[in-house]
Amino acid sequence: EFDYDLSYEWFYNYFQDEHADRKNNHQDFTPVCVSNLMSEMLGCRSENDFTIIEEPAAGTGSTMIAHWYKTIRSHMFIWDYKPDDYLYKLTELSSKTVPFLLFNVMIRGMNALVIHGNSLTQEIENAYWVYNELNNPMGFSDLYIIPKERYHIFKEVV
Repeated sequence: EFDYDLSYEWFYNYFQDEHADRKNNHQDFTPVCVSNLMSEMLGCRSENDFTIIEEPAAGTGSTMIAHWYKTIRSHMFIWDYKPDDYLYKLTELSSKTVPFLLFNVMIRGMNALVIHGNSLTQEIENAYWVYNELNNPMGFSDLYIIPKERYHIFKEVV
């Protein structure tokens, strides 16, 4: 059904219909048109010859994907894209969406620090390093679980 199209988030409709917790958490998933707009406005900062993109409420990754595809990937030839040139710092509170966020980062071969926690209180439940070790523009990323004793390092990141 998706025809290998990585330009958008495949699970958006399912999560919006089944898992948006408007009543308890005032949670909603970002509409595609808003993700596209935000991808153009999303702040990036360059450090040490690579770009860092931060998103404090990443959900399943629709804004991250829109930014990755519309701002980065569609503006260069595929072989010119190097995953190591970009780092996404993504925080998500919901236990239901974090596995899908990780999947979306990994299948696109991106590099990211994914924090399962609260970006406001800086409480961390889990942390993950997703890394495209071969820096392959058509490859997948590997998933590494960051040990809890290292969470203190990420307090500034959240």
